[in-house]
Amino acid sequence: MSSFVFAVQFIAVLTSAVLILACFAGSLKEQIDSSTHTTPRSQQD
Repeated sequence: MSSFVFAVQFIAVLTSAVLILACFAGSLKEQIDSSTHTTPRSQQD
């Protein structure tokens, strides 16, 4: 049973870490887009 609890905790920590990284990457991308807003967005699409 202890191994199951460890697995659940590991998955929870991994998920939270991915969410934090995703939010950090999103904010970083917004900063890059805002700083380089001179380039047309249609070119990136």
